[in-house]
Amino acid sequence: MEENKEQEIIEEKKKKLINWINNKYNKTILGIVFFSFIINIYYFNLTKNQAHWWDSLAYGGLAKESILYLWSNNAFLAHEAVIRAPLLPLLWSILLRFNLSDPSIIFILEIIPSIISVYLVYLIGKELYDEKVGIISAFLFSTSWLVIFYTMRIMTDIPAMFFSLLSIYFFSKSYRNFNLKLFSLSIFFLSLAVLSRTVSYIIGGIFIVLILINKKHHFIKNKNFWIGGIIGIIPLIILFISNMIKYGNIIPSLSTYASSVGEKPGFAYYVITNFFPHTFGNVLLIFVILGLLLIIVELILGYGYYNKVKKIDSNILLFLILISFLIFYIFILRAAEDRYLLVPLVPLLIFASRGILYISDFIKKYNKELALLCIIIILVFSVYSQYKYGNPIIDGKKYSYIQMKEAFLWINENTPKDSVITGDGIPLYTIYYAERKIYDYNISNPDGIFANSDYIVLHRFEYQSQELINLVNENQKYLTPVYGNFFDSQKQQPAVIIYQINK
Repeated sequence: MEENKEQEIIEEKKKKLINWINNKYNKTILGIVFFSFIINIYYFNLTKNQAHWWDSLAYGGLAKESILYLWSNNAFLAHEAVIRAPLLPLLWSILLRFNLSDPSIIFILEIIPSIISVYLVYLIGKELYDEKVGIISAFLFSTSWLVIFYTMRIMTDIPAMFFSLLSIYFFSKSYRNFNLKLFSLSIFFLSLAVLSRTVSYIIGGIFIVLILINKKHHFIKNKNFWIGGIIGIIPLIILFISNMIKYGNIIPSLSTYASSVGEKPGFAYYVITNFFPHTFGNVLLIFVILGLLLIIVELILGYGYYNKVKKIDSNILLFLILISFLIFYIFILRAAEDRYLLVPLVPLLIFASRGILYISDFIKKYNKELALLCIIIILVFSVYSQYKYGNPIIDGKKYSYIQMKEAFLWINENTPKDSVITGDGIPLYTIYYAERKIYDYNISNPDGIFANSDYIVLHRFEYQSQELINLVNENQKYLTPVYGNFFDSQKQQPAVIIYQINK
């Protein structure tokens, strides 16, 4: 009897799976996810040996410190520990303990979440509007050069976006009735997003606003709101307690960022004027604008029905995500990089999808085949635009800072483990690639430099001071060049030179 029952359960599951796969939208999204996998594998093979950039090295350096404990007294790394969100270094350090290579870590921490995010964009578009919006949005997302570019680097942007999308999806399914399981998951993944990138807390504020619009003050009496919220923020509570013990402040990075904001000269309008054309290209940007206009019109005409019509509710959620992040970067932080737009990118692509479907629905009144052809042409132009703009950037940047990586790997493999390295702008390279101690020199004390260091590194990248170059040139008799690499194959443009100090 039990065997028959188990067999029936298995057959029922098979039947459900077959029915799910036979659904045309499910087939389409599986194809898009597979397409995204192929794109990511192609660029992964192209870029897997590229050097880490500064922010990436900061997180990697914190990961190495948690394993080797060589730099606990290093002021630079201590500062990085204060201002950097802790989740990525923690995950990175776990993977390093298994002796995984950088390419393997990129695949686990970046590529897998990025590919899953394609499906999440579909689920969000489907939940908020319908399957068509979800399909087009997911396709646009899967071919976005911005997403692909940052997927190929170990940074916080893709993991934070991944956790944010999970949070937004579960929130969109739970906030109307406060389903305890789904609402808890939403807040939990939001906590992980904040632990990946602190700015993700903005999403929590958006959730509160939408709950107030829908429930007014009545949500206060809902026990699932409180239980789900408390369960969800447990990771943040652990962080706050840890920060209080270490720094005497639950969010020690706030003072650093506050002082940084005060130094910014003006509002960062370039977030819109530069980043939007640069991110979307001319064709897709037209439909982003059209979709945004549709959203605004629907919000104006739907005033008074915000908590009664699901589409308008969805408009509010996406509009708030977009506007909140833009306000923060333009007027509060007053600084941004294009990667900061990865979370706002999702509502913008959903707006573009709605703009595309608006044109398609208009044409469909006259000819259904022409309407479908219109969508295909728009998507093809979008993909071509993304490839044409993004491919040279991804390909061109794969060699940036490669000379620094090679030089510090040479130190790792060819110098005693107790060696001490000094130089300008090198701490993170020394920590992550070389795994050697660092001497923070004072240029006014050259005797201290020669007495307390074993190697001096000069380079042609950022933060190299002329004073240290002059010191090295003036004291060649105390130094032996042991390594050098170049920007050019003719070896006429030195990139990094390593000197051993003669003891």
